[in-house]
Formats: sequence, C-alpha cells, structure tokens
Amino acid sequence: MLSPLLLVGDMGALTSTLPTFLIPDVPFNLETFKIIFPYSIALAIVGLLETLLTSSIVNDRTDTASDKNKESRGQGIANIVAGLFGGMAGCAMIGQSVINVKSGERGRLSALVAGTFLMFLILVLGNIVVQIPMAALVGVMIMVSIGTFDWTSIKGLKIFSFFKNNFSGERSHFFK
Repeated sequence: MLSPLLLVGDMGALTSTLPTFLIPDVPFNLETFKIIFPYSIALAIVGLLETLLTSSIVNDRTDTASDKNKESRGQGIANIVAGLFGGMAGCAMIGQSVINVKSGERGRLSALVAGTFLMFLILVLGNIVVQIPMAALVGVMIMVSIGTFDWTSIKGLKIFSFFKNNFSGERSHFFK
C-alpha cells in the first residue's frame, strides 16, 4: 500500500494574519543570558558567514562591491526586529540571490518582490499553499541547487584528475 502524499499543511498550521509586536516573556537575568548566549552566537556566526559568502559570490558575478559592514548591521537589526515579532533569524539566501543575478537582476528590488510575493502567498493564498505536495517543494529545491551550482568547479577536484590520469584507456600502475 502506498503511503499518503505529504502536503505543506501536514507540516503545521499556516496562519493568515500578520504577527504582532511583543517583548519576550522571559526573565532578564544572568541565568537566562547564559542559556541564550551560546545559541545566539552560533546563529549569528552561521548567518553572517552565509550572508558574507553570498555577498562575495554576487559581487564576483556582477563585478560590483558591496559594503559588508552595512550588510552585517542590517542583518543584525532585522533579526532583532524579527524576534520581537515572533519571527526566526534569517540571512541572505544564496539560491535566490544567484538565480536573481543569473536572471539579470542587479539591484535589491527582486528581494523585495520575492518577500512581498511570499507574504501574499501566505496571507491571501494560504488555503492553496497548504495543498502543495512536499515532493513538489523538494523538486523545486533540487532544481534550484542544479541551477545555482557552479559546474565548472568540478574540473578542479583532484578525484577527477585521478580518474582521468589512471583510467584513460591504458593499464596504469593502479591495477598492477
């Protein structure tokens, strides 16, 4: 018997309202700080690394320079504000950024349009979004990975040089 198709709605409820502002209801003391600090540092480091790497990739592909300090400050402020609205920390999305650059986008408008469209999907078309099969999202993610991967980087891998040198038709010392 086949298992049922897993849908987006099966992963959890999708609210159709905007979040409200609230200060977290936790005690502001040293004990709370000791619990939160290691996780917040880890999230900040991972987020900053991904953002700065994405920025470098976009800069290389567009022959432009970006202000890394401004990018880092903006991400930190945005993550604090998102936390006050019950959101999760975020960082630059390499897939979206590379696809935007490949599509010819050179400004920040595409990120605004993507965010606005996602908000529209959740707030207005939430009843349709919950019916999307998870397998379809997996397929989209695989295609994004294929589209953003730098296929020329494979040439530099030593494993392929090994196979080219040792399995090029003649018997090599590998089989002696």
